Amino acid sequence: MEPTLDRFRALARSGPWRWRTLEVRFVEGTAAPAEASLDRARGTLVVRDPRGIHHVAAAPHSAPGRPWAVTPALDADGLVASRPTRATADRRIDYADAMWQ
Repeated sequence: MEPTLDRFRALARSGPWRWRTLEVRFVEGTAAPAEASLDRARGTLVVRDPRGIHHVAAAPHSAPGRPWAVTPALDADGLVASRPTRATADRRIDYADAMWQ
């Protein structure tokens, strides 16, 4: 897969269907090093930076409230072609992640 801006956007759009947990480290090009851990099933996000540990918790999703309970249209690379719109989305599904700042 060619690493293009469109492919990166498709990867980001595919997040709820492609991973349940995610760990990220920001070191270069940032004001200060930071780490983040996201757990979609538990609805938690933990951010560690020089100021301390920041914890964000959302109410845990209960099936069928998990995005991966539905199957979106996929592109040729197996990434999500488009997320459901507000008009077509199942209102019981929560597509948002816990966020910090």
